Amino acid sequence: MCGARKSLVFLAIYLLVTFNLDRLLLWQGDGQPVHFFVYILVVLALAAYLFSSDLQKSPLYWGLIIWGGLYVVIRLAFYRNDPLFVGTALFQTITELVVVSLSVLVSYDLMRNLNVMEDLVEKVTFGTMSQRVLDMQLAEEEIKTEMIRSRRHERPLTVMVVEPAPNALEANMQRVVQEVQRAITRRYVLGSLANAISDEARRTDLIIRRDQQGRFVILCPETTLEGSIVLADRIRANVAERLGIPVAFGVATFPDEALSFDELLRKAESDLMNPVKNPSLFYANDAPRT
Repeated sequence: MCGARKSLVFLAIYLLVTFNLDRLLLWQGDGQPVHFFVYILVVLALAAYLFSSDLQKSPLYWGLIIWGGLYVVIRLAFYRNDPLFVGTALFQTITELVVVSLSVLVSYDLMRNLNVMEDLVEKVTFGTMSQRVLDMQLAEEEIKTEMIRSRRHERPLTVMVVEPAPNALEANMQRVVQEVQRAITRRYVLGSLANAISDEARRTDLIIRRDQQGRFVILCPETTLEGSIVLADRIRANVAERLGIPVAFGVATFPDEALSFDELLRKAESDLMNPVKNPSLFYANDAPRT
């Protein structure tokens, strides 16, 4: 935060001096005014670092080379009668190159500090989603691999669906935040839920983010219904300790209830909404089951 403040102060001072540079040069008596295109380069450099993520990620020297080289090209192309390093033009050229280079340095430092601040705010406000959690589209190949393996070797496999219990998020948010903070609180809760699932799942389990509403799918190779109940107990205990809210579960087993992943997923989500087959999996209290 302090670094961002300093960068903003440096930027303000830099712009103040740069756009009054003509006066400073003319006060020397024989000073030459700054070429107008230099001011355009300064603005473009600032805008490029603000809006181009590729430029922000590139090394600093690339920015110096690009904008310094662009300055030289423009001088040679449009100001052929105005020498670069001859006579009184030497001081003007050096001054303009310093101005352009400083625009790159100030912009780079400002964006670096702003990115650090954004990362910090995101981690504190929203929490971080576990790296083990994949989006459904990215997990398709791994899902196919596990389904083929279970069919070929005739081994058990379960698909578990997890989400916060109905109205749990609303009840939690009403105690803590106002209406404008609901979305932030929801992101934090879902990030904590993802981390709790990652902590308790095995390395062979595949964790998938089903949607943006807080539903996760856990593909558990070599796992029976009884093993899924044990995993569900561990997850609900972890979430209760972290957040104090309940979670709901739905489970479908291969090959007993379905033969494809899509069918298993539909069955598990059906049990999630109407937990009749395995009522012990549907958890709606505030303390973990023992």
